Amino acid sequence: NVASITRLISSDRGPAGIVECSDGFRANGEKRGVITCTNSLWSRFECKAQECGIPFVNNSDVHIPPRGTAFNSTAVVTCHAGSSTANVQYGVIRCLDSGSWS
Repeated sequence: NVASITRLISSDRGPAGIVECSDGFRANGEKRGVITCTNSLWSRFECKAQECGIPFVNNSDVHIPPRGTAFNSTAVVTCHAGSSTANVQYGVIRCLDSGSWS
């Protein structure tokens, strides 16, 4: 489940609810929002996986798996020859809830 109604409230437009997206999900960039009920229909609030975009790491190649760059995805970073730190030649980064890479 990527969203839940955390509280029901009354508004000047009738019944309403506070909706909260699960960790790693956003609706139009927001973690929370308000839905209203009009004519027995609830308004839409669609939580989608947070996107991190393509990461850029200096002096490295980044391999993005087919799953893409959404929340909790991982990417493998391979250092170019001579640029590794402490002889580490590759590493794995993860797309975080904040929309940035670890």
